[in-house]
Amino acid sequence: MKTGKSGLLGRVGISRFLQWRFNAYLMWALPYKWMRAYIRMLGKIYFYLNQKEKQIIRRNIRLALGRYNSESSIQQLIQRTFRGIFTHYSEKLFIGYTNLNRTFQFLRKNVSIEGLDLLDEALAQKKGVIFVTGHYGAVEFLPTVLGLAGYTLTMLLRFKTKELKRSLNKRIRDAGDVRITLVDVTESRNVMFEAVKALKNNQIVITECDEFEKWRPCKRRHNRFLGREVQFDRSLELLQRRSKSPAIMGMFKRTPDGRYRLELHRLTSSEPQEKEEAISQKALNILEHYILEAPYQWYQWKDASYILAPEANETCDQIPATEEDRHLPLEDNPVHAF
Repeated sequence: MKTGKSGLLGRVGISRFLQWRFNAYLMWALPYKWMRAYIRMLGKIYFYLNQKEKQIIRRNIRLALGRYNSESSIQQLIQRTFRGIFTHYSEKLFIGYTNLNRTFQFLRKNVSIEGLDLLDEALAQKKGVIFVTGHYGAVEFLPTVLGLAGYTLTMLLRFKTKELKRSLNKRIRDAGDVRITLVDVTESRNVMFEAVKALKNNQIVITECDEFEKWRPCKRRHNRFLGREVQFDRSLELLQRRSKSPAIMGMFKRTPDGRYRLELHRLTSSEPQEKEEAISQKALNILEHYILEAPYQWYQWKDASYILAPEANETCDQIPATEEDRHLPLEDNPVHAF
């Protein structure tokens, strides 16, 4: 097997590598703790065969956090970050393939929500909610947890295969009271229209603020993130301006006791302020706080090259996410509507 600069598996991508069909079958049989150990083993194999990708992640952590931590602390953070990446994919497989009853029981037992009143207050305005999140913690649990909490979800997706589309629709039919509607955006010419339509129907549109390669930059403005100046991404402001919808941010933390907590934050106020900070900057401020608190729960370190690589005088060292790793673009940015 080729293990050169990018490696054979690097072209496949870690997501597809770990979603090997055999692993989907194992999710029905193995306890969750065993599955996490199994995915960790496969993840180590993947990065052993993809040393370049591994080194980029290590480099980006040093660039972002070196000023805040000693060398020994950085080494520990790097090790914990790779374990966090493996945990993320364990959660992704668990939520995608495990028996639904077992999934629901696990989430009801292990997940708490802090600040749910913010979401209810926003929905009470009847304009939908722009729900901002990041590649942090157990974000893969987010749609199912909101569904279990009683919210009606419309999910905009780009299906990789027809088999996946049939499988997901079957899981939703089997879910009973969890009301989720899937919209295949490959059949829609305007994703922005679908997002605004969902908001007008008083639904929740979820978008991730840290898909750096999909940002729609504004040359005249900049934001601050991880202690440095970054491009100003116009996507959130554009969506909010067209929809007039309130915006909140939700971060799905893993807690030290092995459980999970979804923490919600308000991004827009009910009364517009004269010099109110941009939604994108507010979101990045919150995300930065969570990253500095627990860097190993953020799994976007590879794609952080888009904002960190210039400091290392590198312009071609990014490893673009493979198709299965990317989320649905809102014109040029990722969005899911739930």
